[in-house]
Amino acid sequence: MANKSWTVQLNGRSHTVDLQHGTMSGERTIRLDGTVVHRSRQLVDTGSDHAFEIDGHPAVVRISTNGVTFNYELGIDPPQPVALASPLRSGSASTAPLTGTARRDDSAESASLGRMHRDIRSWAWWLLGGGAVSIVAGQAGAVSPTWGVAMMITGSGALVFHEPANFVVFGTILAWAGISNLLGMEPVWGVVGVIQIVGSVQTFRAFFRYRRATEGREASVEPVSGNRLIPILRSRPNRLFPLLALAMTLVAVVALVAFVVSINVGPDSTGDDDLPGVAGMLAGLVEGFAALGLGLGLASVLSGYQYSDLAKVAVVVDGLLLFALVVVTFI
Repeated sequence: MANKSWTVQLNGRSHTVDLQHGTMSGERTIRLDGTVVHRSRQLVDTGSDHAFEIDGHPAVVRISTNGVTFNYELGIDPPQPVALASPLRSGSASTAPLTGTARRDDSAESASLGRMHRDIRSWAWWLLGGGAVSIVAGQAGAVSPTWGVAMMITGSGALVFHEPANFVVFGTILAWAGISNLLGMEPVWGVVGVIQIVGSVQTFRAFFRYRRATEGREASVEPVSGNRLIPILRSRPNRLFPLLALAMTLVAVVALVAFVVSINVGPDSTGDDDLPGVAGMLAGLVEGFAALGLGLGLASVLSGYQYSDLAKVAVVVDGLLLFALVVVTFI
């Protein structure tokens, strides 16, 4: 168990921020003047950001790691003179706001953020479970196992990043699954497809709702200067989501090129129109990773993340790939 403490002078009053972090359990507890303002646990502890208020001033505790050791940082906006109980740095993110030392855990914003974290965890486990089932079923030839791989990647990311942007990725994948089922022209799967598309719309609405709840809570990290706390801005996915979108797009494009080569090298000996074997697997890779890249790109654009040009490229390319799949379906 690691313990960290900071003493902050604000509005003529002294406040103490204490952090307890279970480096093995992933549990973290933050107290302001002895009152718990945040408590959570991470299954895979890659660090986290937690925002609250100290006497009306937005403040953030950041837990970061290099994979071996953990670093603990505190930041406040606007910068204020401070007396340090232990070395001070900076960090960012979201939890219940405070006015003075009074907790407001029952506020609408705090409740909304709590629901968001629960919803993301639920999505993550469903995706991981569904992905595992799809991979196993794919070995038996029932479905394409590549969709299972895309679901596993999405679910793993949701366990690491608890951001509203996740709902755009979820909604995009759900929408494409619905479209695919509708294109199958089978009554039962068509009904499933309609349900999935309706669910996708609701998931996008959840993104905008949770995005409003977290608005103004993001900050950019700057080095601490002297005895002053520096304002913090921006969340960790700010740079990663656009780059991941581009990476998924590149995988889809490479898979497309390999697919074209595979069907031109020679006809499949089985003569099956469903493209079994390598060609079928490559077609599944194009579909799964293009849908994932589209979701990550849209999430980046709608969230206002950095590298928006890269994200827009991913959206356009992946959108064209998926549109081409729709066209091919009707040829």
